[in-house]
Amino acid sequence: PLGVNSGTLQANGVAPVVNFSETGTFTVDGSGGTDLLVVNGSEDSDTITADGNDVLVDPAGEPAREQVNYTSFNSLQVNGLFGNDTFNVTPSSAVSMFIDGGDPIAPIGSVFVDTLNITADVSSVFAPGPEADEGGFVIDGNERISYDHIEAVSVIDSTQSPGPIASTVCGTNGDDDITLIGISPLVFTVSVNDGPAVLYIGAGTVELQGKSGDDDIDVDLNVTTLGTTITVDGDLPT
Repeated sequence: PLGVNSGTLQANGVAPVVNFSETGTFTVDGSGGTDLLVVNGSEDSDTITADGNDVLVDPAGEPAREQVNYTSFNSLQVNGLFGNDTFNVTPSSAVSMFIDGGDPIAPIGSVFVDTLNITADVSSVFAPGPEADEGGFVIDGNERISYDHIEAVSVIDSTQSPGPIASTVCGTNGDDDITLIGISPLVFTVSVNDGPAVLYIGAGTVELQGKSGDDDIDVDLNVTTLGTTITVDGDLPT
């Protein structure tokens, strides 16, 4: 999307490039098969909302751009491009999602960040990626949400119905440093190695899985009434 009612569309990286304008509703139909939809943000700092049906790019200081509605796609890739982007993502049972924050690629903890916020209802399983700013979540048993070039992450219980979410944080098969820090009731952060301290809001349980390797797992409750049941599984070697 390039404007409030305009944008460009290209299929399979070949001609033609379709330019559209003055469009009230824009929908892309994958029409079966194994299809990937790629949606690009702007060069500004965007707030991008994505789910299994549509993507909305809202650049800072500008009107929101044409909403991209889609159907019959298996995978969605959203590119933030330049700027400090915020991605608000709801998982889908049918569409896997890849979120790329793009440039600038800032150190974890920097004030210049791309942020990924994910909503959950029942469960969250996190696994880190090969680089500090990479990783992925399986939320509520839905298709995977993966990310790259992301410096801040949160998982938020959308309704606390049927109850607070059950969260699992996996380490790697190497030697890991996993740290949980309590903030307030049912709110805490968990970091794995040099990755971002993922903020969990509304998590009733958390299991920290070290996997293989010689792991250091630190838990700092920091509050007297965290209210979250914490399980630590160091795994092998015992």
